[in-house]
Amino acid sequence: MNNFKLQFILTILLGLFVGTASSEDTPAPAPTEVKADVMLGIKAGPSSPALVLGYNNTSRELSVYDVSGDKLTHKATQVIPGPPHQAIRLSDGKLLLALGYGRGALEEPIRLMKMNADLSDSEEMFSLASPRSQINYLREIGDKVWISYFDSKYFTVRGSFRPRDSAPWTLQDQQRERLATTLEVMPPFYAIGRPYGDQIGADGDARVEIGKEVFTLPTLRGVSSIALLPPGGRKYPKVLAGDGWHQNYGKIAKARLTLFTFDTQKKAYQSEVLDTDPEQFQISKIIPLLHDRKLLVIAGGNKAVNLYDSTKKWKRERIFTNTNENVVFDFDLLSKDDASVTLVLFDGTIHLKQIPL
Repeated sequence: MNNFKLQFILTILLGLFVGTASSEDTPAPAPTEVKADVMLGIKAGPSSPALVLGYNNTSRELSVYDVSGDKLTHKATQVIPGPPHQAIRLSDGKLLLALGYGRGALEEPIRLMKMNADLSDSEEMFSLASPRSQINYLREIGDKVWISYFDSKYFTVRGSFRPRDSAPWTLQDQQRERLATTLEVMPPFYAIGRPYGDQIGADGDARVEIGKEVFTLPTLRGVSSIALLPPGGRKYPKVLAGDGWHQNYGKIAKARLTLFTFDTQKKAYQSEVLDTDPEQFQISKIIPLLHDRKLLVIAGGNKAVNLYDSTKKWKRERIFTNTNENVVFDFDLLSKDDASVTLVLFDGTIHLKQIPL
């Protein structure tokens, strides 16, 4: 074979190799970060992967991603009526999204949309027009889905639906009060927090309801987040709250993480301030975790997320700091195992972060 023929054959083979390697059939690597305007995380289930939802305000497109390690795998994209405020996975495996108002969608009503995990076969289960269509809480607990939302500018409604009912769902167990923006339900326990009181300018408060008993928590001013700890046989559960809120958040508000424990002798809750973060003005979300017989708390506010360990005197460990002041910072817990937890964090970009325990 002469040199010309050999060179020709090698050229053809090289072209075939390069063409195959650059084929559109070759999957792109899964990203570790994704841009969005709104982010929601859905925790992994016993046989279901964690999911991350990213919403675009302009196109009204909602994208869903599977989570594997520190990678996001795009699963589906669908146009939806408005921005998602809350999202959960129901016990039947379907997703339940609470949609409300947002940028470019100020007149949208409150909607509950049920759909498959790939966003197909969506069905509207509940709809309510509100001048402030903001949904604060959505959880499936037992045979009920609990919700809290604004039905007017200053008043919130909490109640429940039966998720196995056909559409439209009917709200039950309704209670309405002024600015009860934070809620945690763990029947028979209910924890409620408010940033402001009943009168204009009054400080907020928090309370625990146990049947007909109601206990006021000795908070500092308003409350921006609240969480119940698993009672573990206790008649009165421990409560974590982000208190210290004030309408003058630039000068007076404090990002306090406070633990409330019931004193059986005084028959009242007592407070213990675990931390005051000087770089933030509020604690907006609290996630308690029991790990290896110790309590861990993940708490975040307007610009950072911290980890606290009960066995390390609640020393603050900074997990993430937001440097983008043009977005509403948020985070969610995706999964936990014996060695680590996985968080999704949002600062205009969706980030995954694994934290060793």
